[in-house]
Amino acid sequence: MRLKEVKSDKFARLVYIVFVTAAMLGIASAVIYIQLVRHMKEICEYKGKQTATALVSEAIDNRLKEYDLDLVEVEYNDSGEIISISANSAKINELENELKSEINRSLSEIDDNVMSVPIGTLSGITILSGRGMDVKIKLHQTGAVDTHIVSEFSSAGINQTKHTLKIEVTTELSAILPGHSTDITVTDEYLISERIIVGAVPDGMIYDVS
Repeated sequence: MRLKEVKSDKFARLVYIVFVTAAMLGIASAVIYIQLVRHMKEICEYKGKQTATALVSEAIDNRLKEYDLDLVEVEYNDSGEIISISANSAKINELENELKSEINRSLSEIDDNVMSVPIGTLSGITILSGRGMDVKIKLHQTGAVDTHIVSEFSSAGINQTKHTLKIEVTTELSAILPGHSTDITVTDEYLISERIIVGAVPDGMIYDVS
């Protein structure tokens, strides 16, 4: 009987050790997986934003090379004083539409951008960074580009007014890895033009930017 009890105790201990080991391995695997997913998301977002920003910036530069940026109308009186400053809303709207079209055209080619990241980098373990087989990241545009032109007037010194024109661009992408995908929203502001307008501006003057 005692021999059977000893064998039974050893078997119970063995089952306990196996169970604890399996549980620890399961927890470790879960932690590693969560860490891996988190780093994959961070890297996908970084790569996606980097690529989208470069494509949008290039599209804007290409369009502006062919565009007349005289978008502000200044009216003076006989004494040379400014009596009104207004942004040419028709031209600005036309520019926004053309930029939006050019940006969408440029981003439509983003599907051709396939990037590779070493699996060691995806692991998030510093010592493994840059090591291991390359994992491909494919980008895909998931929605139409949203654009918004911002026209601003501000003081630039004595008798000087600065007109700044910017475009805010929002793009939606998806970064696809084997067995994982990350949705990315990229919003950036790009300077289109700056102009210094020289002349005394009446106190309390309202700039017409409509």
